[in-house]
Formats: sequence, structure tokens, C-alpha cells
Amino acid sequence: MSSPLRVEPVQLPASGSPIPQDKRVDEELWSTYDYKRYYQANPGEILDDQYEGQSERIMTFKINNTRSPEIFNRERDIEEHIAQQDPSHPGHMFNRTWLESFVVEGPEGNHLCLAYEPMREPLWILPYRFVSQKVPLSIAKAYIRAIPFGLDYLHAEYKVVHTDLKLDNILLAIESEKILSDFVEEHTTKVSMGYKTNPTTGRTVYRCKKDLGP
Repeated sequence: MSSPLRVEPVQLPASGSPIPQDKRVDEELWSTYDYKRYYQANPGEILDDQYEGQSERIMTFKINNTRSPEIFNRERDIEEHIAQQDPSHPGHMFNRTWLESFVVEGPEGNHLCLAYEPMREPLWILPYRFVSQKVPLSIAKAYIRAIPFGLDYLHAEYKVVHTDLKLDNILLAIESEKILSDFVEEHTTKVSMGYKTNPTTGRTVYRCKKDLGP
């Protein structure tokens, strides 16, 4: 399923910040990384031919690799099951599920894409936003209260077990739409993303932005 996003690609700044070829970044740091299995997404690209014709909407896309498609399809189906359940449960709001799904074709096969509402950085980065690099007790207590609600929604209500619960998989909510609009404006009118292009394969790797600021 899918719904339109925009008519034309976003025009980005012409120049960026080159990264030295000998410096590994983001996915290159993974021991199992095989560039052939990952989709080469580029800034400003329109994914899926059906994404056209309506007003712009900011979304996050998870483009899965081609290594284990059956696992990613199962993930999609489980999230769909979760999303269709009781929205009145207090833990419903703490579980993010995909809004749209579609497939894009790459040189090594098809890639399942899941579209989500944007979120901030994972919880493990939160301490670094404070001078003391420690999360204030009041904020820590809020997460300690919220996480069990989310797990109860999965486990007790719908018999779904989260088998990879860690700080990497707990995302912070975005408190203001202005954060997203400022981020888009910065990267479409002011600065381009840091990148490097492999001279042998021609593949470009872009440096991700780990947080959206204070």
C-alpha cells in the first residue's frame, strides 16, 4: 500500500562535504556489510512511482537489504497486526508501526520499504544532550513508566514478544514539527550531506545525522 508524497524531486545544494576514502562511516562499519545487498538511496530521490500528486509529507523510510527477505516480510506482517489492534490501550501510543509499505528494485533484487512517522535519535544518545551526560531523574522515570506500557500492549494483549529490546530500538518522539521543517530546510537550501564515492564501484555513501539537535 502507498500514498502520494510529492510531484518532483527536492533540489539539493550542488556541493557537499567529501569524506576521505580511508574513513569508514555508518554501514561500512558493520562486519557483515555487503554493499551489493543494500539499496543505493540518494538525497532527493523519489521512491516508488506511486509517490506523486499530493501535498508534501515528511516521512522516514526503512529500506531493507536483500539478505533475508522472509524476515523483513514477517516484520512487516507483525507490525500490521499490532497496528490493527486496540488503540485505546495505554501502550498503543508507545509502539511505532509502519504507515505504508512498497517494494523498490535494486541491482541484486527487491528491497522492502517501510514508511514511518519520523522520530528522534535512539535512547542511548539522549544522555549526550545534557552537560553532565546524565539523563535527569524525572526524564528517566518517564521512560521507565512508558516502556512497560508498550511491552504490555505487545505481550499481554496480542501475544507478540519483542526479542530485541535495547536502547538502540527505543526512539525519542519529536516534540515539534518545526524540528523537521528546519532539518529539511537546512539540507535543501544550505548544506549538503557529507559523502564519499567509491572510485571502483561508483557507490556513494552518505553520513547519517545521529540527532536533530536540542
